[in-house]
Amino acid sequence: EPLSNATINTLFASLSAAFGSNVNINPNDWGACLRTDTDAHAIRYEGSGTYTHRRWNGTSWGAGSSVPSFTAMVGAGVSLVTDGTSVWAFAIANAAGNAINYCTWTSGGGWGSWTAFEDSSQVRNHITASYAATPATIAVCWCQTNGSNYDLVVEGLSTVTPPAVFPPGPTIVRQAVQRAAVW
Repeated sequence: EPLSNATINTLFASLSAAFGSNVNINPNDWGACLRTDTDAHAIRYEGSGTYTHRRWNGTSWGAGSSVPSFTAMVGAGVSLVTDGTSVWAFAIANAAGNAINYCTWTSGGGWGSWTAFEDSSQVRNHITASYAATPATIAVCWCQTNGSNYDLVVEGLSTVTPPAVFPPGPTIVRQAVQRAAVW
């Protein structure tokens, strides 16, 4: 059932106050998702492997659970997505190879450990993700350097236990985008 406009307006009217304090971060380094009408999650990356997790209970924001340390690339983004039960956070490593990693939140266990999703060595940036109930897959998309062009790369992560990259092997979609056309 779609969320009411009142619920959406209440959530996003208070999103600027979600974190309770201002921290000097890159504007790309946070993400949010609405798990249910009364449970939204927001994470911001503060640098040096530190994340702040906040939750919205339908009327106000409060402290979330501790997110394990993971040193992400500043400015590449933090993407949150939910299937209505669990929440996944995706980020790009600030290390040689720029691996894509994810961490999963569950109501019974909080945040698990960070797991490699795509670890081939590439120059990556600007991550986003979206969930599709059929076929229970998260589409993860990022920008990747390919010579003087940028590729938009999409890979799927099955949310069926245990999660696995779907399909195995190369990416599902690749589209070269000329640098001049993007920036």
